[in-house]
Amino acid sequence: MNLYTPADGLCGTHVTWEDIEDDMQRELDTKASFGSNKTFKSIGEGYVSC
Repeated sequence: MNLYTPADGLCGTHVTWEDIEDDMQRELDTKASFGSNKTFKSIGEGYVSC
């Protein structure tokens, strides 16, 4: 895996819904899942103030 190469994950990254769901379940000690209607919105770099 090369982090400089676009991938098939969210926003072209190597992070997948499965990665996020697994982390959430482990950290919150739950079996909850996102379901089939999950979506995300890219917020870019956010607000940067100089």
